[in-house]
Amino acid sequence: MLRILIILLFMMPFSTVAEEGKKVKTLNIALVSVESLMNESKAAKSIKSQQEKIFKDNDKALSNLAKKIRETEDKLSKAMKDKDEEEFNKLREKYQGQLKNLKQEELELRRNTTKSVKDALKILTDKIMSLIEKHGEKNDFDMILTTDNVAYARGNINITPMIMDQLNDDLKRVKLK
Repeated sequence: MLRILIILLFMMPFSTVAEEGKKVKTLNIALVSVESLMNESKAAKSIKSQQEKIFKDNDKALSNLAKKIRETEDKLSKAMKDKDEEEFNKLREKYQGQLKNLKQEELELRRNTTKSVKDALKILTDKIMSLIEKHGEKNDFDMILTTDNVAYARGNINITPMIMDQLNDDLKRVKLK
């Protein structure tokens, strides 16, 4: 794939479409950094900050569960020292149940956060692609490539700033669900 793009790049300054009896057309090409749009736009930053808050809240909830488990561990140790086998067995079952619940809660929190972030990034990606397509049609571009696939380009053909401005105007925030 990369080899094909490199070959296309070397051919582009000379690229023309010529059919018998038809005019010659030069390709109108632009570049865009989707990575920049996905990381530096207002919507992307809002997703990241919401994700960080969710992780912080999740850590707090999991810390509370872990604290309860430590308290049960202490009671287990005391029951073992006191040689109270009945109490020890009862606390051990409680401890194992708490550990299982902690693991399930952690897994559920991770799944929910991952799904929320994935859904928000899909909204952002769809908006970016829509804006790129509209910009391409409006400005009569034949092709818009991502900057990731271009080693060199002559002139100022990077449309990322225009797309970023439009994206920041149209989509300031994507709410995580």
